[in-house]
Amino acid sequence: MKRKFTLIELLVSIAILAILASILLPALNKARERSRSISCISNLKQCGQGILSYAISAYDIISFQYLNAGQMTWAMDLDLFSSMKKAVSCPVTQETTPNANYSYGIRIGNASASSASGFGTYCEAYFGNPLFTVPATKWDGSSVTGIGCNLKRLKMPSLYLLLADSVVWEAGRSDSGKQLYKLNEYMSPKSGLHFRHLGSVNYLAADGHTATASFGQLRASEVFHASGATANFFRREDCSIPY
Repeated sequence: MKRKFTLIELLVSIAILAILASILLPALNKARERSRSISCISNLKQCGQGILSYAISAYDIISFQYLNAGQMTWAMDLDLFSSMKKAVSCPVTQETTPNANYSYGIRIGNASASSASGFGTYCEAYFGNPLFTVPATKWDGSSVTGIGCNLKRLKMPSLYLLLADSVVWEAGRSDSGKQLYKLNEYMSPKSGLHFRHLGSVNYLAADGHTATASFGQLRASEVFHASGATANFFRREDCSIPY
């Protein structure tokens, strides 16, 4: 005769399973997030290869985007979007249909329609003032202002953050919470670094290597030496809350 479970035994079994689930689920979630972070780093490495290949053929100049009406994103400007649509954005916030506007953020910082001051005057001077603006021509023939980075002028490229996880933090916009192709806290839509990977941000440096850093690690490093970026520029996983 088969022995039946008593009600107490059944409740004890359920309680044990619930305890095991509460222990294992956070670990599984962390493992999943680490996997996404690894995929993100892989994407950034691909972007780095494309960007530096472009620079080799363009006399060590990287062209980012247009700063006024009719902006073109860095992925389109460098002709990377057509060949590697999914690699230009983080898998955590990737759009169902790839969109060059919602890609990793390129270093624009405090740039306006007439200047390229990056992450602050002192910060850019520390790295040799590699950013510059130049008259450009849009696809329709109209005149625009372009922005770029001169790698020959750049000091310490291994510390120069070029591309990173980004997010639109400006409230009241339909794209709030999405990643954006530029890092800029002054021009709408306002955006900044997004520490979406278990409290860390992934980024690509100008020498082509990738790295992961927490807010504390990034602020304490030379990457943001004398940075003029405000707290708004650094966004937690919940992008409505700044550091």
